[in-house]
Amino acid sequence: MPATNLWTRAKSPGMLSLGLVKLAECTGEGDFGVDAGDAHSVLDDPAFLKAITVIKRRAEQQQDPEKIVDVFVQTDLPSRCDTEDTQLILGRRGTGKTHLIRYVEKVNEQAGQPFRYCDCRMLGSGLQDDRSTGLAVGAKYFRALARDFTNFLMDRTVLLERPPQGLQDRVVNKLTQLTSVLDQQDSQNRSKFDYAAFHDCLSGVFGDLGYKRVTLVLDEWAAVPPIGQPYLAEFLKRALLTVPNLTLKVLAVNYQCRFADSIEGNPVGMQRGADFVDVIDLDGYLVFEENRTFVEQFFGQLLYNHLGAEMKWDLSAAPEQKVAGSRSLFTQDKAFTELVRAAEGNARDLMCIFSRAYFDSYRKKSTRTRGISVNDVYQAASTWYETEKESNIKGDPDPQKTLSYLMDNVLKGYKSRTFLVEKPKAEHRCILRLLNERVLHRLNETYSHPDRPGLRYEIFTLDYGAYVRYRGTKDDPDRPVFLFEDDLLSMSHNDMEFMVPLDDKRSIRRIVFDPDAMSVQV
Repeated sequence: MPATNLWTRAKSPGMLSLGLVKLAECTGEGDFGVDAGDAHSVLDDPAFLKAITVIKRRAEQQQDPEKIVDVFVQTDLPSRCDTEDTQLILGRRGTGKTHLIRYVEKVNEQAGQPFRYCDCRMLGSGLQDDRSTGLAVGAKYFRALARDFTNFLMDRTVLLERPPQGLQDRVVNKLTQLTSVLDQQDSQNRSKFDYAAFHDCLSGVFGDLGYKRVTLVLDEWAAVPPIGQPYLAEFLKRALLTVPNLTLKVLAVNYQCRFADSIEGNPVGMQRGADFVDVIDLDGYLVFEENRTFVEQFFGQLLYNHLGAEMKWDLSAAPEQKVAGSRSLFTQDKAFTELVRAAEGNARDLMCIFSRAYFDSYRKKSTRTRGISVNDVYQAASTWYETEKESNIKGDPDPQKTLSYLMDNVLKGYKSRTFLVEKPKAEHRCILRLLNERVLHRLNETYSHPDRPGLRYEIFTLDYGAYVRYRGTKDDPDRPVFLFEDDLLSMSHNDMEFMVPLDDKRSIRRIVFDPDAMSVQV
């Protein structure tokens, strides 16, 4: 790629200029050809330091809707989300669920499509007590949601410019009648909802207002107590999914959602495939071991966009230029790659590890290198794991015991961070807790063990920050993870540094962990 002036000078006269970084093709050793001192000057610019401190790491905290659009990395996900299907968008915290849906919201608003984003954390009141039933909890949250949605429609109606005579009164009367339905109870003082009233009222209101489609988004589903989640899902299905012009999107944290249950032999809730027509799992979208090039390009753009939005860089630059710009902040190709690997597919973790590498390592050096080094990333990933992941399970004996066993018997014992779990046992509560805290990660592929025909296995790997602490010691684990033989045909020599085929005689990645017996078979 020809040399390009990527870092533009600050548009504000009061800001320090950023200097110019020449981008060139990377060499075989991973050197990106940055002129000596250029990346150093960018990293040492006071404006760069300030930019890292003000970056919003949670999309709901970003009050500027334009920034939501500016920092968004374009993929096929917005098109997939912008459909009339009822969708479930899954992902652990930090994978970008909220950012994705807020971007889709902005696009819909620009097109004049009504779009209501609702945070489930704002629907509850107080704390659940032991006397609360699942039905009562689900009804409380549904009632709060219905009121929020009717208020949204009322606000849009009142703000109409030059509406036809009588339209506003007609719509407000319908919505007022619907609100009164929410307070109905049966003879046993239980909530009673007239589902037909919801269908008739909302269909009539949408018709009066000329809405061809209205999108309702429920974010932070995990904020609803698990006991009430299936009931809330049942109310949503009966009251809202019957309205033709209403599209429902639910954002939920993997391993913290419970949409269906069997109550006294009767199914309650919403099922995947039937009620949720489409399920998007962001946890499996950015798996480095399965698509290295795509993941590096995505995170390269993400890092550039978030820094550039604060530094007034050119956000209209081509994707490959953005990736090259992000890479130029590091001493070599490997350092940037290790940051991407350390993120484990999680956008928030990438930004936080980069921030720690910058503040805790790079800026504390007496003699600074011309960029963030591999060791800077190693130290940041290890610290992030210890303080933000492992610390969350220290008060829970069972997950802590499981993690200690995996560290001693898999990572140190067999010098591997990857292992198998029988598919029926992959939902074991101790494993789920480790997955939820991002201490463990699940690969998309399943595996059939050649010595155990008929059994299917899920593939898990310990977090990057867990094993990086053992690098250079006698317990230094093998870095590669599973790779299927068909993939070898498309691999380059550099890829071999990270991956080893399953049939390699040195491979010890046929390790089967049994969470019930707390044992390992090889």
